Amino acid sequence: VMDVVMFMTKQTGSSVRDEDVAAEAKLQHKAVRRVLSKLEKNYLVKSFTRKETRGGKEMMQQYWRIDYKLLIDAIKLRIHKMKKALHVMPVEAITRYVCNNCVDDDGNHPCWDEHDVQQLQW
Repeated sequence: VMDVVMFMTKQTGSSVRDEDVAAEAKLQHKAVRRVLSKLEKNYLVKSFTRKETRGGKEMMQQYWRIDYKLLIDAIKLRIHKMKKALHVMPVEAITRYVCNNCVDDDGNHPCWDEHDVQQLQW
């Protein structure tokens, strides 16, 4: 769905309606709105609502677009959180490192003597 929004905004140069995204993605309107709202909660897309008149009736229409600055900031934040989680990992998890390349016939790992746990780079 995000790819469709990206493609359509590049084509039109402006925001797109969720109905148009559903038609382009060949999905139900309800499913597209659900996915777009999840993407909005994760700061990957932005939406705004506009009043439109169709057939004499005034309706609220929701438009979607990709805010690239916000998208990049959200991705950077996620990468930062992942790096922080890796650095906070307990030392016990690091000491249980198993080298899958060198296992002898008995199931022992002779390389444990060769590799110093402190030399492992994350």
